[in-house]
Amino acid sequence: MPNDEIFAAYKPLRNYLRQLNLIDALATIRSYSQYLWLQKPFPIDVDVHWDALRQSPRVINNWELETLAREIIINSPQFTQARYDLRKQNHLANAINKVKDFENDLTKIYRGKINVLVEIHRMAHRQFPWQIHGFNKIYLTRYFKIFSYPALDKIVKETTGLTTQEIYLLGIATLGVYVTKFSLFYPPEINLGQDDLDVSKLDLFLKLFSTDYESLKVKLQSPTERSIDEKFFYYHDSFKIYPLIRINISGQDSLICPMPALLFWRVTNGIYYELCRQSGFDTVFGESFEYYIGEVLEKANKDNKFVIYPQEQTQSFNAPKIDWIADQDDAALFIECKTKRLTMPAKVELFDSSELEKQLDIIADAALQIYKTIQYYQAGKYKSPKYKYNGSKAIFPIVVILEDWFLMGDPLRKVQKKVEEKMKAAQLPVEWLTEKPFTVMSVQEFEHGAQIIQSRGVKTVMQGKVFDPEKSSWCFDPYLRNSFQDDLNKTIHLFPDDYRTIFPKKIREDIAGL
Repeated sequence: MPNDEIFAAYKPLRNYLRQLNLIDALATIRSYSQYLWLQKPFPIDVDVHWDALRQSPRVINNWELETLAREIIINSPQFTQARYDLRKQNHLANAINKVKDFENDLTKIYRGKINVLVEIHRMAHRQFPWQIHGFNKIYLTRYFKIFSYPALDKIVKETTGLTTQEIYLLGIATLGVYVTKFSLFYPPEINLGQDDLDVSKLDLFLKLFSTDYESLKVKLQSPTERSIDEKFFYYHDSFKIYPLIRINISGQDSLICPMPALLFWRVTNGIYYELCRQSGFDTVFGESFEYYIGEVLEKANKDNKFVIYPQEQTQSFNAPKIDWIADQDDAALFIECKTKRLTMPAKVELFDSSELEKQLDIIADAALQIYKTIQYYQAGKYKSPKYKYNGSKAIFPIVVILEDWFLMGDPLRKVQKKVEEKMKAAQLPVEWLTEKPFTVMSVQEFEHGAQIIQSRGVKTVMQGKVFDPEKSSWCFDPYLRNSFQDDLNKTIHLFPDDYRTIFPKKIREDIAGL
């Protein structure tokens, strides 16, 4: 239970939201969110707070609107004469300010107890996804290719009753409607342009991605999803899991989508949450991601500037192996792929770092695996190796992760310390950490980096990152923006043909303007 001081700080927000109408408030949240996410125009009945949207930094942000929407669902009555209306810019400003005020009050209450470096990491996981994961074909295609990997698609079908492609078709077609509409009658009529997608499959889809308003309200108030304390702004709650809400509007059963971005993320990378507890999932998921990274290397290598080598095949169970090597005349990338997602406690805990430490250990183990592989190559322990190791080449170890962990600053230093300790225990040369420093990058960063490395060279790109005292602590994309902005601007969608195979022409046309 919240202590009296924290609850007193929360009450102004709660009391204000109790004087809003639920539907009108959520509809206004949607209009602001759509503008921030997709630059979509506002409805004519919204008195837009342009000053708050155009200031730099913005006064209104999507991560604040997400929190506000959650609290509206919990606190705002559905059938009442509202005192306040978020369509009026001063009323919206008051609501946003109360969200900010509560956040500031929490900071004051916990002042002296907060580890600033941990707080920065928490903020990154709350804010950065809204800043970097807009609607785009690259993001869409990436997760489709990963989840439609045949062995993984089989698990998707067995678990949900739908194939990956059916989830995408239904999800993106639904998103295309909700970009322009806040609500639809339930069950909705959605033209999918596919004769084999009947009502029964739409029902399956809605069971996965929608819930009724009353059930959602109960879920959002459960202790596992929301507590009025230092974790208030950081939960992965049911509003993200069920972006479509069934509710009665003017006597009609309806389906609303207060934040369409949440629907987009849910039907792409969010499919994971249906599958992660299924038997055999982890192994197949890892295989799929490894295969995808190989495809990225092949597509990026348009001028054959490097030679790509897959994992060594060895009879020894104990022999270390890595997933890919990209080799050039004077340097090579040694690549290990990891699908592990950072758990929610690791993202949100302010005072207990044990879960984060445990998760960072996974990345450290991946880096150690690369260094063990280097040692095996050096010692000539692989029988008939595919890759002919050359000790004169610069080696750049890379751990590629599917989801961005935003490893910079203190979390990155902790990983580096863990790797050092593991290398000592494994009797590996610790000096390799300065001679061959490892890099952790997300798949998006790797897609960008592989294209720039192909044109500029492994050594040119990587040594500017890992040997610079300042840039070595940065995430990879900020480094590319700083050092290779022109090259970054020229990076392309590597799989345009795959994108065209996902959707029929009608759906592609419907979402072309997103």
